Amino acid sequence: MVGGGGKRRTAGAGPQCEKTVEVKKSKFSEADVSSDLRKEVENLYKLSLPEDFYHFWKFCEELDPEKPAGILLMNFLYTWVQMKQRKIV
Repeated sequence: MVGGGGKRRTAGAGPQCEKTVEVKKSKFSEADVSSDLRKEVENLYKLSLPEDFYHFWKFCEELDPEKPAGILLMNFLYTWVQMKQRKIV
C-alpha cells in the first residue's frame, strides 16, 4: 500500500495553525532632484517618468557628477548590446 498513512483533519477539527506573514512596506520617497530637471525631462520626452528614473539619475550623479547622462547612456548601451547578443531584441 502506498500513501501517507496519516489521517486527514476535517474542517474545524482541532486547533489550526494560523500563519501570519508580516510584509515590510518600503517607504518610497521622492528622489532628491530639482524640479527643473523634472520639467526638462517631461518637456523633452513629452511624458512623466516614474520616480525610479529619478532615483537612478541620482545614482548616476554619484558616479559622475559632471555628466550623469553619460552614465545613463552607457548603462542603456551595455544592456542593449547584451540583449542583441542573446537575440532578445
